[in-house]
Amino acid sequence: TMQGTATKELFGLFTIGIYTLFATTTETLGTTSITVISGNPATLTLTANPQIINADSGTTTAYAYVKDQNNNPVADGTIVHFSYNPFIGTATTLKGTATLIATFTTTGTYTLIATTTEICATTSITVIAGAFSYLELKAPSTTTINATFTLTIVAKDKFGNPALTTGSASLTNTTNSIFPTTISLTNGIGIGIATIATSPNGGKDTITATYQGLTSQATTTAYINPGATLDIASLWGTVSLIETGSLSDSFIVCITDAKHYFTFTTNKPENGIGICIEVRLINTKGEEFRGSFTIKLEVLYNEDSLGSIREETLRLYTFNEQTKKWEGVSNSWVDPLRNIVGGILTHLTLIAPLGSIFALTNNDAYCYPNPWKKNDPSYGGKYIYFINLSKDSLIKVYNISGEEINRIYVDEPVEKWDVKGEDIASGVYIYTITGGAGGKKIGKIGIIK
Repeated sequence: TMQGTATKELFGLFTIGIYTLFATTTETLGTTSITVISGNPATLTLTANPQIINADSGTTTAYAYVKDQNNNPVADGTIVHFSYNPFIGTATTLKGTATLIATFTTTGTYTLIATTTEICATTSITVIAGAFSYLELKAPSTTTINATFTLTIVAKDKFGNPALTTGSASLTNTTNSIFPTTISLTNGIGIGIATIATSPNGGKDTITATYQGLTSQATTTAYINPGATLDIASLWGTVSLIETGSLSDSFIVCITDAKHYFTFTTNKPENGIGICIEVRLINTKGEEFRGSFTIKLEVLYNEDSLGSIREETLRLYTFNEQTKKWEGVSNSWVDPLRNIVGGILTHLTLIAPLGSIFALTNNDAYCYPNPWKKNDPSYGGKYIYFINLSKDSLIKVYNISGEEINRIYVDEPVEKWDVKGEDIASGVYIYTITGGAGGKKIGKIGIIK
């Protein structure tokens, strides 16, 4: 002691806790308590569990262990900053450990950083793709028939990562002309070189990829090269490109319904069957082509729409914008077995299949009842009828001596002769049908009174 006080410097108190200090002299004992608290952060250790995570679950727990220079856990409430691109967050220590739940949805390897005061630590976290959830197909916005282009198919998880799946995706398109029809996927990604052999009506071709029951679609405009020969199908028929003439730019063919024109025009033909279409050639700049070319057009029709129009008389007509009249296509034809009206066109405008209630020629004309019997209603009645007549024809009836006894000018597809009302003797008569659109018919009529 010195002046009644004994002093002693104590060393080695490096571990946090509460210590009891004893002082004794002769038979006297004295005690006091000493509390050792943690020092400033000196070391930082960072771990994550799990370190490899699936994007579907997407979470891991990060643990930052902070200790002072004597390896004691730092005081509770010490702030630890966590960061990984693009996340930034904080947590505080409890018994020297700061805990943070981190979420990841994009595949890759991330570096997680923890910092406190001036020390830091890192750990890596790897995120792998989740289960296949949807399909994505990418195609160029435009292509040219028979030219190659790149298709990319990606099988993705719900967060858009390429799924860890391998297999083949099937391909189809609007015109069923895409090649190849399958593309292989490895680790969810498939890249293929494809071609389209024909262009659909309007040029817009929808490509569909199918993989494990899921589909994705992409649209491309399939342009046609000048000079190409191919068919373009539509709801109203088919355009066959025979020769594209003076076209120098790639183009698409647009076949559109134009029967609304019949509703508003004063030039509506009386012998139409409710079909009117417009065919246009559009270049890559969206401009309509008006030059010279040759196409074959086949227009579909429904027999139920013919009404009184004779099917064999159907032909294609084009509308002359200058004269405002419908003009027949000189080499048009009808195919009743396929329900098609066709023709070769060298210019484009409104196009309609038109027909007639009259026959094309008089070759198949005939009369009935034959013989006509005055006292037999099933054979007679009042008239003898002439049918299958060509418009503007002339019917002449002669007696057995060759004298003309009747003349009928054809204004209707069916004309009649009032036999009962005329003084006609029983006998055999000769009739001729001539003129009109052509053909001549000669026949005999029996009259019994």
